[in-house]
Amino acid sequence: MCDEDSYLYDPVASAYIINPDLFQTEFLPISVVSEGENSGQTVEDKNGVLINVALDLEQNKFHELLKELIELC
Repeated sequence: MCDEDSYLYDPVASAYIINPDLFQTEFLPISVVSEGENSGQTVEDKNGVLINVALDLEQNKFHELLKELIELC
């Protein structure tokens, strides 16, 4: 059983392609940390590149979409 802090990154990314209206997004300046213990982490940075970042997801609608897609398999 998943707890409420479990994430399904690939299905969520796929859901954005299928139905981006499920997401609240915002363009934010983002860069990637290249050194230190946080190397590889993406962070908001005023000098970064503008990236469309997903900030929220309509979870119930996402779960409905996921169930529909699984039933098609």
